[in-house]
Amino acid sequence: MNPFASVTFAWLTVYVFILAKFAFVGLFRRPQAEARCFGALLGLGVLYDLASVLRYGHDPVGLIPWEQVRVAAGLGSIPVHLDLALRLSGAYPAARRWLFATYAWSAVAVTFALLGVIIDAHSLVQRAVLGPYTIEYREAVASPLGQALMLPAVLAGLVATTFYFIRAARAQGRWMWGVALSYFLVACAVVHDATTGVTHLPSPFLVEHFMFIHLGALSFAFTARMAEAFVGRDAELARVRVALEQREALAAVGELSAIVAHEVRNPLAIILNAVASLRRPQLSPRERDLLHGILEEEADRINRIVTDLLTLARPLHPEARATLPRELIARCLGPAERAGTEVDLRSSPDAEAPIHCDAHLLRHALENVIENAVQAMGTGGMLTITLTRKTRQGVAGREIAVIDTGEGMNTEVRNSARKAFFTTRTTGTGLGLAIVDRILTAHRGAVDIESSRGEGTTVRLFVPEPAVTPTAP
Repeated sequence: MNPFASVTFAWLTVYVFILAKFAFVGLFRRPQAEARCFGALLGLGVLYDLASVLRYGHDPVGLIPWEQVRVAAGLGSIPVHLDLALRLSGAYPAARRWLFATYAWSAVAVTFALLGVIIDAHSLVQRAVLGPYTIEYREAVASPLGQALMLPAVLAGLVATTFYFIRAARAQGRWMWGVALSYFLVACAVVHDATTGVTHLPSPFLVEHFMFIHLGALSFAFTARMAEAFVGRDAELARVRVALEQREALAAVGELSAIVAHEVRNPLAIILNAVASLRRPQLSPRERDLLHGILEEEADRINRIVTDLLTLARPLHPEARATLPRELIARCLGPAERAGTEVDLRSSPDAEAPIHCDAHLLRHALENVIENAVQAMGTGGMLTITLTRKTRQGVAGREIAVIDTGEGMNTEVRNSARKAFFTTRTTGTGLGLAIVDRILTAHRGAVDIESSRGEGTTVRLFVPEPAVTPTAP
């Protein structure tokens, strides 16, 4: 095999690989018009280079006239190139009629080439001497009808396609200039090969080699356009993400404002009424003490709301100190004592040893859980609190389980219980369990909720040993 045939065979191999990949991608995603033109050019390039490889040498070509196939593939690529150039330059809608006429002419020319009307596949064997190599190849002779039908139309197609590729390059820039320049080289190679075929000059054909450069430039151009499209989509997604985050933040602020307004307005109204009552001149000491109690209770309620909001909003940095867990639990029983709920506190001796935690934060979390349990049971009921030593995922720690005999929760409520602002009570803020989850997460612990409708609820707080790095006294 001579060197020109070897190089052409290499181009053929690359075309087959790219075409197979293109067809595979097309199975999952419908290609656009430009991509379909590129795929058609790859298929025609395979035929052209295959016929070019089999054209070299003296051997008979068998039943398939490969020289006619080569010419037919070249003629078929002319309207496809023009179609691609028109689409890339944006001139396709206005020049669509002329493009249809070009496809019709190409169909006639390809048919005549395959039938041998304008090409004789067995007419001449050429020899070209290039340095140490003597290249032999079969060259067909175009009939007078073929020359009259092909050459003017081919030249017009080359000029028009080059013009629109340059127009596309001026509009898009960057990689499209490579496409325009490579097609100009293809046009020069076509003129060279046509001149060689008509005058029978001993010069190898060049179209298959310059066509490889052109298809490579098209591949780079499509890849660059795809990369730019991905970058544009990433930028658009980033803008959408920022807009969604801002919208979510505004929605959270609006929801928070509504909750604060609702929760704070009620105790403020009660405080204002109590203050107005205190201004009455004839007020008994018993009534004055009652109003003072109301003021303290409602002020404490507002303070709890503000504390919950601050705990949820600001970063938590637990300051761990040695704390006796049983004493910590005993100091959290205020909500149960105020409601008159019976409490059963159970602990194992090995679990009563000191743990390192932020006692203030952990007490806040435990009080929220106990208050939820008391409210779920209403009047009466039994609140059971157990303190045990547990191991969770290989980490030792203490588990505080708060078990109530209330109405329980269904699966949907249980899954949403730890979301901020989620509540099933008309007077709740929906921040209690969200704060509990944040506090336990800050201690590298965990919160588990077990509940079924009508069977009560069990909330387990797991605090690892040590939960956080102890703070030096």
